[in-house]
Parts: sequence; C-alpha cells; structure tokens
Amino acid sequence: MILRGENLMISVNGSVLAASKSCSVDVDVELIKVSSPSGGAWEHSIAGRKSWKVTTNHLLLNIMNKYPMVSVFSRGWYVGGLSSINFQGITKTFYTRGIHVVRFYESDGNWYATSSSYDTLNDDGDITSFINDCTNGFAANDSDIIAICTVDAFVLNAEMRTAISTYLHVPAEQIPLCSLHGALSLIGSTASSASGICFAGIGQNISVHADAYYINNMIRTLDTPIKTMLQKVGQTFTLQLMLDGYGSDTLHGSAICKSAKITATKSNLLQGSFAWEGTGPLT
Repeated sequence: MILRGENLMISVNGSVLAASKSCSVDVDVELIKVSSPSGGAWEHSIAGRKSWKVTTNHLLLNIMNKYPMVSVFSRGWYVGGLSSINFQGITKTFYTRGIHVVRFYESDGNWYATSSSYDTLNDDGDITSFINDCTNGFAANDSDIIAICTVDAFVLNAEMRTAISTYLHVPAEQIPLCSLHGALSLIGSTASSASGICFAGIGQNISVHADAYYINNMIRTLDTPIKTMLQKVGQTFTLQLMLDGYGSDTLHGSAICKSAKITATKSNLLQGSFAWEGTGPLT
C-alpha cells in the first residue's frame, strides 16, 4: 500500500495544524569517532546522542469567519467608485465627500441601519457635530455596531480622534490625523469591552478595507493569525506525529518553536511555516 503525504498529521499541544500543505520530520544522531585496535587505517564511530526536528508548512486560517462580519471599504478619491459598509445583508454606499457613519441595530430579530454624514473638509460646523455625535455614541446601544467610511477628502483632527477612541473603543494609534485626501475604514462599539479596529491611509490614490466580527452581541476582533503565529517562537510545545489509519504509529515529544515564517505573494494564499527543534526524546 502506498501512503499519501496527507496521511501524516502533526498536532501541537493537542490541536492538529489545520490547512497543512507539507511537513517533514528529521531524526539525527551524533557520531563519535573512536579508534579500533584492529582497524587503525579506517575511521570508526559509535552512536552518540539523538536529535530531532520538524518543519511544517500550512495556510493561515481565519477562524472567525463563522461569525457575522461587518465590512467597511473606503476610497481616497472620487473617481473609480464608491465607499461602502456591509453587515447582515445590509449595504450602505456613499459617493459624497466626507466622513460617513452607519449605526447597525437589531430589533425583534431583524437588523436595521441609520446613517449620518459629515463634510469636515468644508466644516461649517460638521467637525463640531461629529465630535458631539461621537461623544453621544451616535445614539447607539452597547449591542449596536458603529461603522465609519470616508470618501475623497476630509478633516480628522486630534479632538475627533480622541472622541472616536474614547467612545467607540478604537485604539488611538490606529487613527491618523488627516486634513485632505485619505481613506479611513473604522468599526467600533460603545460597549466598554468592545475591540474596535481602524485601517487608514493618507493620499489621493488610497483605498482601505476593514473587517470585524460580531460575537455575543458585541464587535470583536479576536482573531490575530499573524500575531498568534509569530509569538509562538521561543515557546515549548508538545508535538505529536500521527499516521492516519495506523493507530499504533504515533510519536510525541517536546519541541521548541525555533522559527516562524509568513510568506505573502500577490494573487496567492497567505502561507506560514514553523521550524520545531526537539528537546528530549521523540518516543
């Protein structure tokens, strides 16, 4: 019987590495040179200590995609289309210059949306109105979703940034100041334990996209595939090697995550790889 590559499965701390593309297992032994009374013209060796290592290659997965998702797309210029906000089958699109805010709320099991717009570049009180409305949470309940997109050009000053960070619970360092062309996509909530998110870029030929997830009646951005992967380096894990269909063909041991690598190629899926260095026996 010929075995296939996918029959070999590797688990880390009890969880099989999902979306695995390839893996390799290397077991090595140290050779200690010795002399021989009967063969001095030739090298002789005895086996010393063993070592082992594992490399794994896989796709990066977004484990949060089973939850309802709110998506925001913004453009830093008029030409080429519109900016939009989507959630639960509701789409709001915007063509006019400025900052556009959408509040999604649920009533009797159905979702609805209201929106407001602020031409802060032209001002005429729109900056003050935005700050006041943001301070009041845009009349939202903690279970509501507040999403913001922009079109073309806008002003976002320090006071506006503070209001967004304070009342919509979006990290201030993610929110840039802007006084002309730019694109800003933001998702937040008035709930104090919410985890908001903002993507932004300054410049006319800019577009940005932000996604977040609605879990337990609250916006969250819990999934951090890149951060989670790279922070494994230096930690010790229990690895188990299993051959699918062969219940007795199993090995396990402790290994240190020696390195992690993420490969991003345009028009290809995001890929990651680990190098594990065994510490102790593989039995």
